[in-house]
Parts: sequence; structure tokens; C-alpha cells
Amino acid sequence: MGKDYEHPDSLKKEVAERHEIFRTVLRLDALFVPGGDPGDLEPDVLFKWLGTEAEILHQYHPKAKIWVSPQVFKPSKEWYSKFYSHVNKKYDWFGGIIYGPWIRTPLPEVKMLIDPTIPIRLYPDITHSISCQSPVPDWDIAYAMTLGRECINPRPEDENYIHNFYAPLASGSISYSEGTNDDVNKFVWTSQNWDPPTGKYILHGPAAMTTKAKVNAARR
Repeated sequence: MGKDYEHPDSLKKEVAERHEIFRTVLRLDALFVPGGDPGDLEPDVLFKWLGTEAEILHQYHPKAKIWVSPQVFKPSKEWYSKFYSHVNKKYDWFGGIIYGPWIRTPLPEVKMLIDPTIPIRLYPDITHSISCQSPVPDWDIAYAMTLGRECINPRPEDENYIHNFYAPLASGSISYSEGTNDDVNKFVWTSQNWDPPTGKYILHGPAAMTTKAKVNAARR
């Protein structure tokens, strides 16, 4: 990523890099650009750059769309207001919103802020276990401190429930993964996206009920 998306010299470098990338990729249907995590551009600068990027993208992939997320570490009301203002302009290159970690606005509220024709795609954090979008509920503190955020974390019941809870509010999902530690969770989300009835995971027991309570609380 560049450090400056306004200075002509910096933009020249970024433009050259995009030409190289888009020319190299044989097929590209959608490009996801996070609004943060990483990145910290203001919405006006971000969307102006995305318009420039779209022009380059369409030289090589005319039908591709750009999706963007309001992921910001320290967002302000003004930041969100400007972001959703740009989203509702429905630029020709705009595909939709990506909803992932570090978004402070609950998903139902996001849907109320944008035009109902704009799709939302989930970007669930399936890879982390603590200090994350969907932490392991009531995890023993010794295990949590020892294993950390990115341990091997198969959570089929939790992930299945979380998927099915949010699925009606979005147009599919692409899981956020950082390796092989979350492969089980990856299979759960993929199977549910592809054909929900094939999911054989059944919620049961206190742990599942705890997860439901946590997700309901997060949604509120």
C-alpha cells in the first residue's frame, strides 16, 4: 500500500502497480478494498482513488466491480457519514459493501443507512479466537493467554450458528482467513454458502446456547 494517495508522484507509482497487477491476473470479477485494517484514508480520498483504480481495472477486466468495507480502527461519526454518503451514490464501478471485523455499526443498522439495492457481503473473521469479531465464549483464561488469537481453532457449531444467524442479512460471504489453523471453520462457511441444507452441524448443549447469547448481544 502507498503512504499517500493524493500527491501526483505517489499516485503515479500506485497507478503503475495497478496496471501490472490487473494485466497479470487472467480473470478478475471483483476487487475488495478495505477502508481500514490496514489503511486509514478519509472517505473522500478513498473513493476518489477507487474511481481512479476502477478506470485502470476496467481496461483489463471491463465487468469487474470494486467492493469496499467501512473497517476503521478509530472511526468518527463524520467518517461513517461520509463513507455511506459515497456508497449511496452508487458509482458505476461500485459492487457493494463488505462487512467484516472492526466495523462498529451493527449489520442491521448498516442496511438502514444504505440504499436497499446495494448488496452487502460478509467478511467473517474465522481465524482468531480472542480480541476478535467472534471470540470463543467463556474460554478458560489460562488457555486463552497461552494459545493466543491465532491458535488451531475448530469451532463447527459456533461458526455454523454465526453463519446462519447473519446469512439472511447479506449476499453471501468470503471468510477472512490467515492460514491453516481455521480450516474446519472454512469448510463450515463454504458448505453453508454453497448449499445450506447440506450442513450436518446441529447446535446442542450449553456451549451452543452461550454462543447464541453472545451473537445476539453483538447484534444488538
